[in-house]
Amino acid sequence: LTAAKAAASLTHAAPTEATEPADTEPAGAEAEPVEDARVTELQSRLEAADAAVTDLQGQLSEADATVTDLQGQLSEADAKLTEADATLNDLQGQLGEAEARYNALSGELDEKLDTITGLNEQIESLNAQSETDAEQLEALQGELDAAVQEAGRQAAALEDSKADYEKKLAEVRAYKLSRELTTGDAHTATAVNNVIDVAADGVTATWHYDNTAISSNPVVLQLQVDGQTVYTSQPIQPGSSVEQVTLTAPLAPGSYDGIAVSSVYDDQGELLFANRVPVSVNVAGN
Repeated sequence: LTAAKAAASLTHAAPTEATEPADTEPAGAEAEPVEDARVTELQSRLEAADAAVTDLQGQLSEADATVTDLQGQLSEADAKLTEADATLNDLQGQLGEAEARYNALSGELDEKLDTITGLNEQIESLNAQSETDAEQLEALQGELDAAVQEAGRQAAALEDSKADYEKKLAEVRAYKLSRELTTGDAHTATAVNNVIDVAADGVTATWHYDNTAISSNPVVLQLQVDGQTVYTSQPIQPGSSVEQVTLTAPLAPGSYDGIAVSSVYDDQGELLFANRVPVSVNVAGN
């Protein structure tokens, strides 16, 4: 590349000598210093260009090393995130199984309780008759005793299933709260009263909402009644709560179905997600 550049420059310079008048003296010794100066200048430029290329190649090698290092860090971060997601999916699967067992046992217990209710009704009916069939009554009493025992066993099994479900639920909650949050993740632990009592003035309301200290994000609380927002709080920081609110529009006396909307924001004030919970709004009469 350097030789080609020099040849191109020399070729470009040749026509200058060819344009001299024919009657001038031959270049001879005077042309050689000029040509040598040009060659020296071209070599100097080529050396400078080679040095610049070498420097750029060094910078490119450093940039390639930086990209390789960043790619390694990204791969490690992706692996950690994949492992965390797998752990969470496993815990949620166990929680789902425990919940299914709890629901099944709850249904069986309801059936046994219905059986007990029916037997009690039959016993009461027989007792009301003037002539009670003692043998039938004794048989029904035996069925009732057996049903009561079975219901007791089902209740014990239900309690065991409930304890297992609550344990799995606690594990899932503990994992979600303890694992390191990544970009776009958030967790909140809140408590909201689903009954709101409004004074006779239609705007002063008692409503408890608690953004507990183990939450990691601020929450903005809203109340919607008949499709209209009648209250919006300031950001409620973790560890803070709301006890009494003032509605922006008065409500007439009566009972309303409302929606409590809790919007969770990150530290930069960007909305992450929102929860909607049905609530009852009771407005006192004058």
